[in-house]
Amino acid sequence: MEAEAAGAIDATTAEAARTAAALMAMTNVYYRAVHMAGDADLGKLPAGLRMNAMTKHGIAQADFELFGLAASAVKGCEGCTRAHVEGARKHGVPLPAIQAVLRIAAVVHAAATVLDAATTRSPTAALAVA
Repeated sequence: MEAEAAGAIDATTAEAARTAAALMAMTNVYYRAVHMAGDADLGKLPAGLRMNAMTKHGIAQADFELFGLAASAVKGCEGCTRAHVEGARKHGVPLPAIQAVLRIAAVVHAAATVLDAATTRSPTAALAVA
C-alpha cells in the first residue's frame, strides 16, 4: 500500500501516517482497556505514554487527526475515535470528509482481512485473491 501512496504523497506525509499508526496502535489499546475496565479511578491516572509525535509530525494537524481517526476506527477505540472526530472538526475538516475517512478505513480493513485470511490458508490462495 505504501508503494501505491508514494506517488500521491510526499515523504513527510508518509512518515506522519506511519507515526499516527504507531501512536494509535499504542494508545488505542491503552484507552480501550481503561474504558473496558470501567474503573473511574484507573481512568483518572495519567497514561504515562510517550505521545510527543501527536504534535510534532510535520503535517497539518487536520490531516494528522484524520490519520488517527482511521487507525482508531479500525482498532475499535471509542474514546480515541471520538477525540479524533472532535479534533478534525476543530481543525475545520467538514463532516463529509470525516465520513470518507471512516469509509476508506473500513474498506482497507476489509481488504486486509481478506488478504490475511487468504495468506493463512495458503500462499497461492493469496495470489488468487490479489
